[in-house]
Amino acid sequence: AEAEVGLVVMRCGRDLRARKWKVDPNEVVRIAMPSTARETTLSLQLDSAYSYIIVPFTTRPGHEAPFVLRSFSSAPVEVERLVQPYQLTCPGQWSPHTSGGKRTHGTFGSNPQYLLSVERKTTAVIRVKRTDLDDDAEAPPSGKGFELGITMLKPVGGAAAAAAAAA
Repeated sequence: AEAEVGLVVMRCGRDLRARKWKVDPNEVVRIAMPSTARETTLSLQLDSAYSYIIVPFTTRPGHEAPFVLRSFSSAPVEVERLVQPYQLTCPGQWSPHTSGGKRTHGTFGSNPQYLLSVERKTTAVIRVKRTDLDDDAEAPPSGKGFELGITMLKPVGGAAAAAAAAA
């Protein structure tokens, strides 16, 4: 089955150069509803006080297909592709000895832990995904079993303190 293709246009601050990780309904300017046609088109008025993020999408996650994004306007516009995010996947597992519970439990430190560091200030999205459920499976309602959470902690002292302690 062929995936349908659509477009979402979102308004953002004039100097924003970062990807949108979530759709804020208040920022959506226009949506071209998904279609199996060769082209999906929309028309809109642009305000020079804002920048706009255009997100072409398919209705099937993981569907691969080439495309061309074209713009036609009555005044000059600039279009630049935002950088694709870096992605790193680290498998993990909770076992009876590494399932410490949420951060208010005294055993929280037993949970698996991963060190995240960057070379410069950056925006990141961190996601933990249960691999014991199919992508189409419905998770149990909140409070009815196994729940997931992420806690980001800032290491005390950082690398300089660790190097001093090792000396």
